[in-house]
Amino acid sequence: MPRHIVYRDMTLRACVAATEVARRAVKFVARNTLLPARLRVKAQLELNSFPRWTRPSGIRDRCVLSGRGSQIIGDFKLNKNMFRVLAKRKQLPGVHEFRPKRDDLRQLEIVQEWKTHHNKMKALGKAPSESGLRLKGNR
Repeated sequence: MPRHIVYRDMTLRACVAATEVARRAVKFVARNTLLPARLRVKAQLELNSFPRWTRPSGIRDRCVLSGRGSQIIGDFKLNKNMFRVLAKRKQLPGVHEFRPKRDDLRQLEIVQEWKTHHNKMKALGKAPSESGLRLKGNR
């Protein structure tokens, strides 16, 4: 990812942080319905006069390693591809490969068996309930 995008993101975050307190104060005055309308309009005009790069809505989550701005996994601040690479290398704490238990596998086998049987009965034109095969939990 080009470095200029990462640098632009860093400067944008710094600008937003520098004006955050002032923006919030002006926004509070502009939105407060208990204050006179003239004061609120003045505050709204002042809020509109702030530069556009100081708006918090312009900040976008980016991957801390690659700088990509899409498909970010929020808890790790990583792109899904970088997350996958680091997880395979076992470099992410608390992340491990999914290994289903025996009971889960047996349940998956039962469901798969039922689905294939259901499709066969459908192809023959019979209702699946006529065949007599049911899932284990539905008696």
